[in-house]
Amino acid sequence: MDVETSREGMLLALDTVKESQLAVEAGWVITSEDLCIYISMRSRREEGPTFLMRASFDDYPARAPSCLFVDPGTKVPGPSAWPTGVGSHPRGICTPGTREFHEDYHKNDAKYPPWDRKKYPFLATVHEIQRLIDTKGNTKLV
Repeated sequence: MDVETSREGMLLALDTVKESQLAVEAGWVITSEDLCIYISMRSRREEGPTFLMRASFDDYPARAPSCLFVDPGTKVPGPSAWPTGVGSHPRGICTPGTREFHEDYHKNDAKYPPWDRKKYPFLATVHEIQRLIDTKGNTKLV
């Protein structure tokens, strides 16, 4: 996929996330850099740390965004950046709509359909990741 097509798709996804009610309710801080969207997330149920999720949109829309947690200061993935109970560090977040789910964890799994941007819009994926943080990921891995 060419860079401009990927960037256009990422910017549309970015606008949708920024304009969502969930972004307001969850207090997300959303930024973008190159072909990545960064979303600062924390549990809405209890006090706890803030996590920075990075969604890489290279090869979008041919491939799902790659989603994982990164250190807020360095933007580098690592165990200390990862909430407990969410995904599967270090390979990526295992939830429908992420590249890791469709191309790694459940590749060739007949139970799960291939990634389709209409079936798995980015906002729905981010919503599911927030739900996981709310229910499981209120602490960092040590």
